[in-house]
Amino acid sequence: MKYEKEYACPECGSKLKFKFKPMYHNEYYDCYFYCPNCGFQTFKVDGKPLSRIEANIAKICGLKEFKDENKKDNVISNEKNSLIKNNMKIAFSGTHGTGKTTRVFDEAKRLKIKFPNKTVGILSENVINCPLPINKQTSVMSQLWIFSDQLKNEIEMSTKYDILVCDRSIFDAIAYMYRINKDVANHMLKLGEDFLDTYDTIYFIRSRNDEYLTDDGLRDGEDKKFRAEIDKILEEIYYKKLKCNNIIEL
Repeated sequence: MKYEKEYACPECGSKLKFKFKPMYHNEYYDCYFYCPNCGFQTFKVDGKPLSRIEANIAKICGLKEFKDENKKDNVISNEKNSLIKNNMKIAFSGTHGTGKTTRVFDEAKRLKIKFPNKTVGILSENVINCPLPINKQTSVMSQLWIFSDQLKNEIEMSTKYDILVCDRSIFDAIAYMYRINKDVANHMLKLGEDFLDTYDTIYFIRSRNDEYLTDDGLRDGEDKKFRAEIDKILEEIYYKKLKCNNIIEL
Protein backbone atom coordinates (compact mmCIF):
# COMPACT_ATOMS: atom_id res chain seq x y z
CA MET A 1 0.00 0.00 0.00
CA LYS A 2 1.37 3.43 -0.97
CA TYR A 3 0.24 6.84 0.21
CA GLU A 4 1.23 10.42 -0.54
CA LYS A 5 2.01 13.05 2.09
CA GLU A 6 3.73 16.44 2.26
CA TYR A 7 6.56 16.90 4.71
CA ALA A 8 9.15 19.56 5.53
CA CYS A 9 12.72 18.28 5.50
CA PRO A 10 14.09 18.58 9.09
CA GLU A 11 17.53 19.44 7.68
CA CYS A 12 16.92 22.09 4.97
CA GLY A 13 13.22 22.92 5.40
CA SER A 14 12.21 22.01 1.83
CA LYS A 15 8.51 21.22 1.34
CA LEU A 16 8.28 17.83 -0.32
CA LYS A 17 5.56 15.46 -1.49
CA PHE A 18 6.35 11.75 -1.60
CA LYS A 19 4.62 8.47 -2.17
CA PHE A 20 5.69 6.26 0.71
CA LYS A 21 5.54 2.51 1.03
CA PRO A 22 5.71 1.37 4.67
CA MET A 23 8.84 -0.71 5.26
CA TYR A 24 8.40 -1.75 8.89
CA HIS A 25 4.96 -2.74 10.03
CA ASN A 26 4.93 -1.95 13.73
CA GLU A 27 3.70 0.79 16.04
CA TYR A 28 7.00 2.65 16.31
CA TYR A 29 8.51 2.88 12.88
CA ASP A 30 6.58 3.46 9.65
CA CYS A 31 8.87 4.45 6.79
CA TYR A 32 12.01 6.22 5.66
CA PHE A 33 12.22 9.87 4.60
CA TYR A 34 14.65 11.13 1.94
CA CYS A 35 15.17 14.73 0.80
CA PRO A 36 16.43 14.97 -2.82
CA ASN A 37 17.44 18.62 -2.29
CA CYS A 38 20.01 18.17 0.50
CA GLY A 39 20.37 14.37 0.58
CA PHE A 40 19.20 14.05 4.20
CA GLN A 41 17.89 10.59 5.12
CA THR A 42 15.94 9.72 8.25
CA PHE A 43 12.93 7.72 9.38
CA LYS A 44 9.50 8.71 10.59
CA VAL A 45 8.00 8.06 14.00
CA ASP A 46 4.27 8.70 14.48
CA GLY A 47 4.17 10.26 11.01
CA LYS A 48 6.92 12.82 11.70
CA PRO A 49 10.36 12.84 10.01
CA LEU A 50 13.03 12.88 12.71
CA SER A 51 15.83 15.45 12.73
CA ARG A 52 19.46 14.29 12.66
CA ILE A 53 19.72 14.63 16.46
CA GLU A 54 16.40 12.85 17.06
CA ALA A 55 17.30 10.01 14.67
CA ASN A 56 20.67 9.44 16.33
CA ILE A 57 19.13 9.53 19.82
CA ALA A 58 16.45 7.09 18.71
CA LYS A 59 19.21 4.72 17.57
CA ILE A 60 20.96 5.03 20.94
CA CYS A 61 18.02 4.73 23.33
CA GLY A 62 15.72 2.58 21.16
CA LEU A 63 12.65 3.58 19.18
CA LYS A 64 10.11 2.57 21.83
CA GLU A 65 11.85 4.52 24.61
CA PHE A 66 12.27 7.51 22.30
CA LYS A 67 8.59 7.47 21.33
CA ASP A 68 7.35 7.02 24.89
CA GLU A 69 9.61 9.77 26.26
CA ASN A 70 8.55 12.28 23.63
CA LYS A 71 4.87 11.49 24.15
CA LYS A 72 5.30 12.14 27.85
CA ASP A 73 7.05 15.53 27.79
CA ASN A 74 7.44 16.35 24.05
CA VAL A 75 11.11 17.29 24.48
CA ILE A 76 14.47 15.61 24.09
CA SER A 77 16.30 15.60 27.41
CA ASN A 78 19.40 17.78 27.66
CA GLU A 79 21.41 14.76 28.78
CA LYS A 80 20.66 12.81 25.62
CA ASN A 81 20.89 15.90 23.45
CA SER A 82 24.45 16.46 24.70
CA LEU A 83 25.52 13.07 23.36
CA ILE A 84 24.99 13.96 19.71
CA LYS A 85 25.83 17.21 17.91
CA ASN A 86 23.70 18.38 15.01
CA ASN A 87 26.57 18.27 12.52
CA MET A 88 27.91 15.91 9.89
CA LYS A 89 31.04 13.77 10.05
CA ILE A 90 32.35 11.70 7.16
CA ALA A 91 35.42 9.46 7.15
CA PHE A 92 37.40 7.89 4.31
CA SER A 93 38.79 4.60 5.55
CA GLY A 94 40.98 1.93 4.03
CA THR A 95 44.42 0.46 3.82
CA HIS A 96 47.34 2.63 2.70
CA GLY A 97 47.71 3.77 -0.92
CA THR A 98 44.03 3.69 -1.95
CA GLY A 99 43.48 7.40 -2.69
CA LYS A 100 41.79 8.37 0.57
CA THR A 101 43.48 11.76 0.85
CA THR A 102 42.57 12.70 -2.72
CA ARG A 103 38.95 11.79 -2.11
CA VAL A 104 38.87 13.71 1.19
CA PHE A 105 39.79 16.97 -0.53
CA ASP A 106 37.41 16.29 -3.43
CA GLU A 107 34.53 15.58 -1.03
CA ALA A 108 35.24 18.65 1.13
CA LYS A 109 35.19 20.83 -2.00
CA ARG A 110 31.93 19.24 -3.21
CA LEU A 111 30.24 19.73 0.17
CA LYS A 112 31.35 23.34 0.46
CA ILE A 113 29.92 24.12 -2.98
CA LYS A 114 26.67 22.30 -2.12
CA PHE A 115 26.36 23.92 1.33
CA PRO A 116 28.04 27.35 1.04
CA ASN A 117 26.63 28.52 4.38
CA LYS A 118 28.13 25.57 6.27
CA THR A 119 31.68 25.40 7.63
CA VAL A 120 33.60 22.42 6.24
CA GLY A 121 36.73 21.11 7.98
CA ILE A 122 39.30 18.52 6.94
CA LEU A 123 41.00 16.24 9.48
CA SER A 124 44.24 15.15 7.82
CA GLU A 125 45.84 11.77 8.42
CA ASN A 126 47.87 11.90 11.62
CA VAL A 127 50.37 9.11 10.89
CA ILE A 128 52.91 11.62 9.61
CA ASN A 129 53.02 13.17 13.11
CA CYS A 130 53.45 9.88 14.98
CA PRO A 131 56.79 9.89 16.84
CA LEU A 132 56.92 6.07 16.85
CA PRO A 133 57.48 3.42 14.13
CA ILE A 134 54.68 2.83 11.60
CA ASN A 135 53.91 0.50 8.67
CA LYS A 136 55.10 -3.09 9.24
CA GLN A 137 57.41 -1.87 12.00
CA THR A 138 54.53 -0.41 13.99
CA SER A 139 54.09 -1.25 17.67
CA VAL A 140 51.28 -1.36 20.22
CA MET A 141 52.33 2.07 21.49
CA SER A 142 52.38 3.45 17.92
CA GLN A 143 48.83 2.37 17.20
CA LEU A 144 47.59 3.56 20.59
CA TRP A 145 49.10 6.97 19.85
CA ILE A 146 47.46 7.11 16.39
CA PHE A 147 44.09 5.89 17.75
CA SER A 148 43.95 8.28 20.72
CA ASP A 149 45.14 11.25 18.65
CA GLN A 150 42.53 10.54 15.96
CA LEU A 151 39.80 10.22 18.59
CA LYS A 152 40.80 13.48 20.30
CA ASN A 153 41.01 15.41 17.03
CA GLU A 154 37.65 14.16 15.77
CA ILE A 155 35.94 15.21 19.00
CA GLU A 156 37.64 18.60 19.00
CA MET A 157 37.12 19.43 15.32
CA SER A 158 33.48 18.27 15.40
CA THR A 159 32.78 21.18 17.75
CA LYS A 160 34.31 23.68 15.31
CA TYR A 161 32.80 22.70 11.96
CA ASP A 162 29.31 21.97 10.65
CA ILE A 163 30.76 19.29 8.37
CA LEU A 164 33.96 17.37 9.13
CA VAL A 165 35.68 15.20 6.50
CA CYS A 166 38.24 12.81 8.01
CA ASP A 167 41.22 11.18 6.34
CA ARG A 168 40.82 7.76 8.06
CA SER A 169 38.51 6.70 10.88
CA ILE A 170 39.46 5.45 14.33
CA PHE A 171 38.88 1.92 13.01
CA ASP A 172 41.91 2.17 10.72
CA ALA A 173 44.24 2.28 13.71
CA ILE A 174 42.36 -0.68 15.19
CA ALA A 175 42.91 -2.68 11.98
CA TYR A 176 46.66 -2.14 12.11
CA MET A 177 46.58 -3.09 15.81
CA TYR A 178 44.81 -6.38 15.04
CA ARG A 179 47.81 -7.36 12.96
CA ILE A 180 50.20 -7.13 15.94
CA ASN A 181 48.10 -7.57 19.11
CA LYS A 182 44.54 -8.91 18.99
CA ASP A 183 43.88 -8.53 22.71
CA VAL A 184 44.63 -4.80 22.73
CA ALA A 185 42.73 -4.39 19.43
CA ASN A 186 39.62 -6.00 20.96
CA HIS A 187 39.68 -3.48 23.82
CA MET A 188 40.06 -0.63 21.33
CA LEU A 189 37.15 -1.96 19.29
CA LYS A 190 34.83 -1.89 22.32
CA LEU A 191 35.49 1.84 22.65
CA GLY A 192 35.24 2.31 18.89
CA GLU A 193 31.83 0.61 18.81
CA ASP A 194 30.46 3.28 21.16
CA PHE A 195 31.90 5.95 18.85
CA LEU A 196 30.54 4.43 15.61
CA ASP A 197 27.31 6.44 15.49
CA THR A 198 29.23 9.73 15.44
CA TYR A 199 30.01 8.99 11.76
CA ASP A 200 27.23 9.82 9.32
CA THR A 201 29.06 7.90 6.61
CA ILE A 202 32.28 5.89 6.41
CA TYR A 203 33.56 5.45 2.87
CA PHE A 204 35.49 2.18 2.82
CA ILE A 205 37.96 2.34 -0.07
CA ARG A 206 39.19 -1.08 -1.14
CA SER A 207 42.65 -1.92 -2.48
CA ARG A 208 41.50 -2.91 -5.96
CA ASN A 209 44.23 -1.09 -7.89
CA ASP A 210 47.68 0.38 -7.36
CA GLU A 211 47.02 3.83 -8.84
CA TYR A 212 47.79 5.59 -5.55
CA LEU A 213 50.32 3.11 -4.16
CA THR A 214 53.67 4.89 -4.12
CA ASP A 215 56.74 4.66 -1.93
CA ASP A 216 56.72 8.26 -0.74
CA GLY A 217 58.91 7.80 2.31
CA LEU A 218 55.89 7.46 4.59
CA ARG A 219 53.83 4.58 3.28
CA ASP A 220 55.10 1.11 2.40
CA GLY A 221 54.59 1.07 -1.35
CA GLU A 222 56.31 -2.24 -2.00
CA ASP A 223 54.62 -4.85 0.18
CA LYS A 224 51.22 -5.47 -1.44
CA LYS A 225 50.59 -8.48 0.80
CA PHE A 226 50.76 -6.23 3.89
CA ARG A 227 48.39 -3.76 2.22
CA ALA A 228 45.90 -6.51 1.34
CA GLU A 229 46.08 -7.87 4.90
CA ILE A 230 44.94 -4.54 6.38
CA ASP A 231 42.15 -4.32 3.78
CA LYS A 232 40.90 -7.74 4.85
CA ILE A 233 41.01 -6.85 8.56
CA LEU A 234 38.99 -3.66 7.94
CA GLU A 235 36.45 -5.69 5.98
CA GLU A 236 36.04 -8.01 8.98
CA ILE A 237 35.75 -5.07 11.41
CA TYR A 238 33.08 -3.23 9.44
CA TYR A 239 30.96 -6.13 8.20
CA LYS A 240 31.40 -8.93 10.75
CA LYS A 241 32.41 -7.39 14.07
CA LEU A 242 30.47 -4.10 13.92
CA LYS A 243 27.83 -4.97 11.30
CA CYS A 244 27.90 -1.32 10.18
CA ASN A 245 24.94 0.23 8.39
CA ASN A 246 26.70 3.53 7.63
CA ILE A 247 29.35 2.08 5.29
CA ILE A 248 29.64 2.91 1.59
CA GLU A 249 32.21 0.79 -0.20
CA LEU A 250 34.22 2.38 -3.01
